[in-house]
Amino acid sequence: MHGSDAKTHQDTKGTGTDIVFAKQSESSEGAGMEDGADACRNFNWEALAHQIDLPFFVIPARRAIFMERSRGDSEELCQVFEIIGEGYDEASQETVLRIRFLNGGGQQKTIDITKSDLARSSPQCVSLLLSQGFRLSGKPQDFAALLRKVRAPWMSMRTLRPGWQPEGYRAFVMPDGRVLPLDGALASSDEQNGEALRRWRVGVAAKASGNPIFLFALCAVFAGPVLLRVNVPVHGYHFIGETSDGKSSMLSVLSRVWGRPELADWYASNARLVDLAVASNESALFLDELPAKPQADLSDRIYMLCNGRERLVRPAGGRPEFGSHVPSPRVWRMPIFSTGEKSVFETLSASRSGWRDGLGVRMADIHLPAEGLFPVLHGAASSATFVEELLQAAESTSGAAAAAFLRAVGPQLQAVSTERSAYYDAILSRLIQHVVGEEPRPPVRRVLQYFAAAAFAGAHAAKAGILPQPIAEIEAAVTHVAQIWFEGRGGRTGSEQQRIVDALKIFIARTPEPRLAWIGGQAHERRRFSARVFGWEDALYYYLTADTLERVVPGVDFRRVVRTLVNLGVVVPGAGEGHQYRMNFQPRPWAYRIDKERLSEL
Repeated sequence: MHGSDAKTHQDTKGTGTDIVFAKQSESSEGAGMEDGADACRNFNWEALAHQIDLPFFVIPARRAIFMERSRGDSEELCQVFEIIGEGYDEASQETVLRIRFLNGGGQQKTIDITKSDLARSSPQCVSLLLSQGFRLSGKPQDFAALLRKVRAPWMSMRTLRPGWQPEGYRAFVMPDGRVLPLDGALASSDEQNGEALRRWRVGVAAKASGNPIFLFALCAVFAGPVLLRVNVPVHGYHFIGETSDGKSSMLSVLSRVWGRPELADWYASNARLVDLAVASNESALFLDELPAKPQADLSDRIYMLCNGRERLVRPAGGRPEFGSHVPSPRVWRMPIFSTGEKSVFETLSASRSGWRDGLGVRMADIHLPAEGLFPVLHGAASSATFVEELLQAAESTSGAAAAAFLRAVGPQLQAVSTERSAYYDAILSRLIQHVVGEEPRPPVRRVLQYFAAAAFAGAHAAKAGILPQPIAEIEAAVTHVAQIWFEGRGGRTGSEQQRIVDALKIFIARTPEPRLAWIGGQAHERRRFSARVFGWEDALYYYLTADTLERVVPGVDFRRVVRTLVNLGVVVPGAGEGHQYRMNFQPRPWAYRIDKERLSEL
C-alpha cells in the first residue's frame, strides 16, 4: 500500500466499513459514473483502457465493450462498467471486486463480486448482474476472464471491528467508525485536531500531575494500540471506592479520550458485552459499577471479556451438520476499565457466580486511597468543581488525544520492533524491582506486564507531547498503582493478608493424607468423617472445618481470617451462614471450601 490518499465507504447494509488505503493507478483518476441516461457520454474511456489488460476496443456511441476475435473481427461482450476497487471482506473472508454501471433505466448500480466466483466455470455473479439490469451480450466465461484481468484503481478492506487495519499499522479505525490514515498522510482537519489536543493537554492531562491514579489511568487508556506489539493480552483494572468519590467521572473522562460519549455497565446482556468488546478492539472498554448483587454468570462474563474471544453456543445436536457454515468467534484486545464499591473477589464470593480459575490474573483490583482520586485540585475551589472542569474539557476535546497518539505511535510500530521490545522489557524490569524486589511468581509477573504496557504507552505519549508529564513521573505513577494492587492482594511479606495465606499453605502442606481425607473417589464413610480428620479435599477444593481453620493462624482474629480469605477469592462460600459450605455426605458437616487454584496464585 503506497500513496497518501485514503477514503471510507460506509456499507449500506450496515455490515461493516470499507477502508480504502491507496491508489494503484493514477491513470484511473477521474473515471466516474454520473446519474442519468446520458452519463456515459462523459465516461473516461482512456482510464477504463488502463484498467483492463485484454485486447478490446470501445465504440462510445454504442456504449459497449467489444472483444477482438480472429481475423480482426470483434463482437460485443457487455455494456460499459466502472471498476471502483478491490478489497478484502473480513466477514466473508473473500477478496471482492466492486463494479458500478448504469442499467437501462439510467439508474446507478453497485455490485460486489468475489474473486472465487470469477474462477468458476459458471460465475454466479452473472445472474446477479443481469437481475440488476446489466447488459451482457457475450459469453459469461469471457466476461469473467475480463474481470480477472482488471487492475482496480483502489485497494480496500472491509472490516467488522475497529483497530489497526490491516496488520502493518497503516490505518486505524476509531471506535466511532472514522478511519485514521497513517500511511504518510494526515487528515485534512489536522489544524483543528491540533487545537483540540492543546486544550486537552491543558484541561485534562496537565491536571493529572500530583494525582498518580488518574495519571496511571491516562497512560493505560492509550495502551490498546500497542498491546499486540508488546504481546500483552486483554486485561482489566477494577477501581474500588466509596460512592461519589469520582470513579465514574474518571471513566467518563477516559472514555472521551477515544471519543466514546457514553459508559456501558455490567448489567448488559452477554451479546451486548460482546458487541461492546468488539467495538472497543485496540482502544479501551469502560464498564461502570460492578453490581453489588450480580447475575449468576458474572464470573463467566468477566472470564470471556478478559479472554478476548467470543464464546459461541454449540448447536442443539452438539456438533454442526457436515458442510454447514460454522461462524468464527469474534476476538478483541484492549484494556478494560471497571468500577465498584467491592473488589471482584468479594463480589463474586458473595454471589451465586462463584470464583473461576484464572480470574485473579485477568482483573487487577485497585483500592482507592483515603485521599481519593484527586488529592491535588490544581486551584479548583472543591473536588466537585475540579471534576466538573475535567468533564467539560474532556467533552470539548473528545477523540483528539487518541488520534494524536495513533499518528505518533503508528510509524514507530511499523518499524523493526527490537529496540521497542528492549524498552518495554526495561520498564517491566524496573517495575518488578520496585514493586516485588525479586523475580515474581508467574501470576504476579503477568499482572505486572499489564502495568508495564501502561507505562510503555504513557512514555510514548510523553515523547509525542501528548502527555505533558516527564517519563520519570509517568513511571512513578504506574509503579505507585502497581504497589497498591500488589499490597491489596497480600503481596508484602509482612502484611497480615500474606501471613494468613502463607500459614494456610504451610498447614495444608504439612497435613498428612489421613488428616485431610480424599473424597474425590469412593472413600469409606468412617474415613470421610471421624474425629481424626481435619478436613477433606477433591480435585478442585480443600474443605476445612471451622475448628481447623481457627488453628491455622494463631494470634489473628478468626473472623478476620475468614473475611480476608473470602476477599482474596480463596474461600468459596456455600449457602450457609459464615461463608461455610455443607458437605454432601453424612452427617453433612459444615466446612470452609478453599479454592486450590486461587490459593496457588497467591
